[in-house]
Amino acid sequence: MFAIAWRNLWRNRTRTIVSISAISFSYGLFLVTLGIADSSYSKMEDAAAKSAGGSVLVHADGYWDSKLNDKVMSNGEELASKLREIPGSDGVSRRVLINGLLSTSSGNIATLVQGVDPVEDSRVQNAGQFLSKGTFLTGEEKDPLVIGTEAAKELNVELGDRVVLTTTDPSGEMTRALFHVTGFIHTGSKQMDKMAAYTSLSAAQKAANMPGQFTQIGLIAPREARHEVKAAALKALDSKDFEVMTWDEAMPEIVSLIQMDAAFGDIYGIVVFLVVMFAVLNTFLMIVMERIREFGLLSALGLQPHQVSLLLFYESLLLAIVSMILGFALGFLIHYYFAVNGLDLTSIYGDMEMGGVVMNDMFIRSEINVSRWVGASLSVFFLTMLSSVYPAYRASKLTPADAMRFFH
Repeated sequence: MFAIAWRNLWRNRTRTIVSISAISFSYGLFLVTLGIADSSYSKMEDAAAKSAGGSVLVHADGYWDSKLNDKVMSNGEELASKLREIPGSDGVSRRVLINGLLSTSSGNIATLVQGVDPVEDSRVQNAGQFLSKGTFLTGEEKDPLVIGTEAAKELNVELGDRVVLTTTDPSGEMTRALFHVTGFIHTGSKQMDKMAAYTSLSAAQKAANMPGQFTQIGLIAPREARHEVKAAALKALDSKDFEVMTWDEAMPEIVSLIQMDAAFGDIYGIVVFLVVMFAVLNTFLMIVMERIREFGLLSALGLQPHQVSLLLFYESLLLAIVSMILGFALGFLIHYYFAVNGLDLTSIYGDMEMGGVVMNDMFIRSEINVSRWVGASLSVFFLTMLSSVYPAYRASKLTPADAMRFFH
């Protein structure tokens, strides 16, 4: 019966080729869309991990929810040395995070001053890449401060000007520290360019009365190994005085945005394919109408109604198999092209901001997420086969007498 179904498919070559082209082209582009989307999600995840300060974050217990200056980790260097030895980790990024107020004679703005080691920071957040003027913590300045361009406008400062940071130390006492502006950064995010400021670790510790203490230690790790690194960090610390979390646990809103975007992408792909499937359904109904006398003759020769339905089912199955083979070949070839050559979206989107995370790397390379490609393939196959159910049912209900009396 497969041989008969195959011959029947090609009795009207034009119609079959059009149906195969519609299914394979839609299926192939669906796979390409998934590949590019998954690559962009990977970029988002990497950008979020960098923005958080590492793939795995270690703080004093309760810091991430409160963001208070009194939540600090003592014996910071000893703790950092212990975390550097964790298997799977590629290093650490130490930070002193100070919430406070920057002041000049022109005004005041709320700020988050981040004390960083510029070498460690270049492997994680790499704020120096946003430098628009001046220098980024070269080590030659005693009390350097790099601020955003929006903050510079509000405070009316230029390179070399002095600003005062007012904050509280871990004991709750108010402190003031003097800094000299050594550089300006421009991230493209108005909020970050207004609130973010960077200084050296030693200058931040001095300003907040935190000798030898850190607010955060971020562990650098591959995306797929972050949960193993977190488990190892928890075991190494063996203390209830710390909270250890992966970046996605620290920033669930970014994960939700990615999941929502992926869901909308899947829904859009299914809707597009449903339109194609209605066209295929119409094609099969036309096949039934054109072959009513043929089906009647087959029934008169002894073919059972379920065998007539099975014949149309086999034709649909063969159409789906051929279409999906061609569609997969098309999708994989386009995916391979973008995986090798990439797709530069910088000219279209520039630097994107999502949930406070700046994505400045918009060079996308397609990548395969096996589970999503398999899910898309099964969906396409199911919808293609579903389009033959009603026509097959109609064909099975034809009686030989009625079918033989039918004329076009």
